[in-house]
Amino acid sequence: MAKKSRKTESSLLSALLYIVIGVLFCIFKDSIVNWILTVAGIVLIIKGIVQVVNKQTQNGVINLLFGALIIVFGWLLLEVALVIFGVLLIISAVTDFAKSGKKGMDLLRLAITIIIGVLLATNGFAAISWVFIVIGVIFIIEGILLLIPYFKK
Repeated sequence: MAKKSRKTESSLLSALLYIVIGVLFCIFKDSIVNWILTVAGIVLIIKGIVQVVNKQTQNGVINLLFGALIIVFGWLLLEVALVIFGVLLIISAVTDFAKSGKKGMDLLRLAITIIIGVLLATNGFAAISWVFIVIGVIFIIEGILLLIPYFKK
């Protein structure tokens, strides 16, 4: 009996966490990427310091440099990556269009791919915001679905 109540508490906690994380994703959108980049940079810097203290100087200095670069240039690198990815999507869609049988669903898929590519190449951060909103909504729906058994009782 105690096992079932722990499982129930765990499921309830999971549901609430899904909802909270989903709401945070919807509210903070692309700033989450900034947090992730900052945390990754800090982790690398701390790892580098520990390695230098432990006389692993070469690895430590490399981690310190990468950590600092991620913190300072993370957004710039991300922006360049988004532009490159957007251009590659456009090229891929145009190439596929030239090869396709020009059927309805193929044309729709290619048009959507081109639109996404243009959005990423011209305004990648808006595209990232929408991705995080979609992820947030999915988390919220998942949390609500996990809560449904509690309302049936």
